Amino acid sequence: MTSTTALSILLTGFLTLTVASCDKEPPPPQCGEAGQACCNATACNPGLSCATGTCISNSGPGPGPGPGSSPDLGPPTGACSGDFTLGKNFITNPATELGTACDSNRPTNCPDGTFVNVGGKCYCTVACSSFRTPHNPGDNCTSDGAWVCQHVLATNADKNEDVICTTKAWNLCSKK
Repeated sequence: MTSTTALSILLTGFLTLTVASCDKEPPPPQCGEAGQACCNATACNPGLSCATGTCISNSGPGPGPGPGSSPDLGPPTGACSGDFTLGKNFITNPATELGTACDSNRPTNCPDGTFVNVGGKCYCTVACSSFRTPHNPGDNCTSDGAWVCQHVLATNADKNEDVICTTKAWNLCSKK
């Protein structure tokens, strides 16, 4: 057996055991706080969602940039904003709220590592596939509907796209 096959079997077994434990066991008593493990949304305290197996904040837009707030990019102008870039880092911080400013050009503070550069600033978001039950475009990312899954498509030279949680204030262009 090759080392690649052994690793594949090991990872498959781990993933199977991880999913099975969520299906059969109640969440441990310490579950529910931001940054703690969860198996589904009911395992998280109110105001939190289960994404990437961790409770993350559902905070909606606040008065301006900062944790849980929508970046202040001004009112949508009708035409969507296609001048943005997306990125992902393998270093994450599940306790970070959606819309939090990135901590660097290669942020390490985003819930699942996903970030968007829009309006000259970098903000943390989350890929819709990161939720325990993957979300589709149009599904709410937060209980208050302030953040929604959207299949975004940049119209700049990058032309990058993904299905991410966005806020209306960003007014990002969608893939049709």
